[in-house]
Amino acid sequence: MPKKRILLMMVIVLVTFTTAGCIDLFYIPGIGVSPDGSQLYFLQPFDLTGESSSNEVQFASAPFNGTSTPIMEAFGAFTVNPASGAVVFSSGLQEGEIDQTFLMKYEDGEARLFVGPEAFAGNNFLATQLKYSRDGSRLAMTGILAPPEADLDALGDSESFDPTQLGLFDSVVYLVDVNSGALTLVSDPEAAWANTLDWSPDGRYIAYNGWLDSNADGLISTGGGFASMAGGNTGGVSDGSQIHIYDTSSGETTTIDGAGTAYAPTWVSNNQLAYVEVDSSALMFGGAGSIMLYEVGGSSTAVFQPGGLVLGMALSPDGNQVAWTQTPSTSSLMPGTETESSESSESPNDLWVSDPAFSSPRLVLTVTSAFGFVDAPVWMPDSASVLVTSTNFLATMLGSMTSAFGALGEELGELGADVEAVPEIPQQQIEMVNISTGESTVVYTGAMINGNLFASILGMVGSGDLSGMLGGIEGQ
Repeated sequence: MPKKRILLMMVIVLVTFTTAGCIDLFYIPGIGVSPDGSQLYFLQPFDLTGESSSNEVQFASAPFNGTSTPIMEAFGAFTVNPASGAVVFSSGLQEGEIDQTFLMKYEDGEARLFVGPEAFAGNNFLATQLKYSRDGSRLAMTGILAPPEADLDALGDSESFDPTQLGLFDSVVYLVDVNSGALTLVSDPEAAWANTLDWSPDGRYIAYNGWLDSNADGLISTGGGFASMAGGNTGGVSDGSQIHIYDTSSGETTTIDGAGTAYAPTWVSNNQLAYVEVDSSALMFGGAGSIMLYEVGGSSTAVFQPGGLVLGMALSPDGNQVAWTQTPSTSSLMPGTETESSESSESPNDLWVSDPAFSSPRLVLTVTSAFGFVDAPVWMPDSASVLVTSTNFLATMLGSMTSAFGALGEELGELGADVEAVPEIPQQQIEMVNISTGESTVVYTGAMINGNLFASILGMVGSGDLSGMLGGIEGQ
């Protein structure tokens, strides 16, 4: 393995942990389920060591029996139509570089072109979240927008990548016309770096969170308090995130004013939106924040004070329950910080459920994770159970680095024995949790990846830290 490639992987791991301040990205689940509850969908990761003949992300499905079937190469996110069962995912053509990006639709066992590359007007687009409205008639997505001169493929090649290109990237929200494939830009790329979104049950509103230049330094950093502390600045104002609501009927956008970093927008009715608000300076130390409830045309009210940091929420298909995952009150935000008295190296995460008014919250289960954090829960169609897993950027990098550390040991020779002695990092698991009983069953085990990995790494564009780190590789 070339020395520069090893160094680049180490930098990406470092950057990924640094960007843990992008806590909103845990809101994006890495798995999907068919409307009849019989099929799982997810992304299988690429090989970071470069020793495999296939080095691409594979879109795959699993019929809840422990096996999986690759479908097609994919880049970024996917979503399942809750009505028809069709799956839309982001893909592209690659011949040395990513020349064209487009959306594919997988239906009736066949993948077809859904939104052609011409819709992106010559730009490359890496979808980080795709989501259908509840009736399956409307589609929206967030993702990384890159002009033709921004070479996405070179991001993984330290010899050809120019760090100054990072300033060309934006992250936006698009509304997709499901009939024509035409795109409508929802967010303002100059004003905010959009990360996550949700549809109101009636399909009228799109709520999304966008990171802003809160400290007016001319940059947008999704690291929040983390980016400031990483740069040695423990005081002052760091960039934060606000919730925006786009009315598809009028094209107007309303911004919810808040006192902290807001994320995880989750509609609990046609005119009520739940989200999490936390003091960005407290993120480093596991500040819990509050679950807020916003009334369209009105104001926000704090409705629940969690003991730990909320990772993501989801409304049940029947609209009667909200489930969310959070770190326990005794947990630090940084994973892997177990004390000597810890009985397990696995980190606990709590699964909670409540009515949409958050008047009856209760702890359902404490879920252990070998990867620090779990993702937002994914409801089964019958609203009786949820799926919980770790496909987030931390799990992706830790899982993918297992084989890379072995290769690194061979490269370093005399240190090889020490590196090889490191226990193998376990693969991700998908657990099905019965909401009523708290009973948990593992329904799939295997390597998975989440489209939020791209948003996590490129979300450091605004801080300048990623550019400096990657630029330093040039001298190695």
